[in-house]
Amino acid sequence: MFKLDGHVALVTGSGQGIGLATALALAGQGADLAIVDIDAARTEAAAERVRAHGTQVLALTADVTDEGQVSQLFDRCIEKFGRLDILVNNVGGSGGSAIPLENTPLEVWDRVLTFNVRSAFLCTRAAIPHLKQQGGRVILLSSMAGTNRTIIGGVAYATAKAALLGFTRQLAHELGPARITVNAIAPGIIQSDRIEKAFAAHPTASREQVLTQIPLGRLGRVEDLAAAITYLCSDEASYVTGVTLEVNGGINFR
Repeated sequence: MFKLDGHVALVTGSGQGIGLATALALAGQGADLAIVDIDAARTEAAAERVRAHGTQVLALTADVTDEGQVSQLFDRCIEKFGRLDILVNNVGGSGGSAIPLENTPLEVWDRVLTFNVRSAFLCTRAAIPHLKQQGGRVILLSSMAGTNRTIIGGVAYATAKAALLGFTRQLAHELGPARITVNAIAPGIIQSDRIEKAFAAHPTASREQVLTQIPLGRLGRVEDLAAAITYLCSDEASYVTGVTLEVNGGINFR
């Protein structure tokens, strides 16, 4: 089930965390991978782990908020594999925005919107001509912050993640005739070093207090998200587009 043999996927921010887990999951289903990260050492280490699945891997170091670098990384992907079937826009983050709006510097606002929204815009725009060749999949990484609110983030992060949901819906409408599906994943609170540091820095929220709000009683794992993304990338999800799949343990019912 969810077999992706013969498919090529490009996952941004796949040197660690959710991006790496997603790359491993897609490779586990037979996809060839373009690993993209801004840190060269991290990219190479991730590529080695993905190669263990026996699929072809291309390690690319790029800043996906830079238009020129984005253009070059897609050129290299096509040169290597000859096609692109899946784009996972994973790059993002809160970027130190967990402060009240009245105390938010303009540079923090701009940085968070750039990480999350500009990166998705540039990568998706560059991917579309290649995805149109045979149809394909675009996945956006939003957040519970975009569908509801953020407990440990801030208004810049919530705004950026909500923007990705509008991007998803409109692009699904636009690209449907080309047999390209566009969907978003909205994670809840995922267990990671970054989240633990955010808890430690937050004046009121604690890990234990948040756990009481999650019906499943635990934080999410990166593998939980990778499994959901793999489904949306598969042929089994060929009639699913424009949706936001919330993977949050029940903390946000809608």
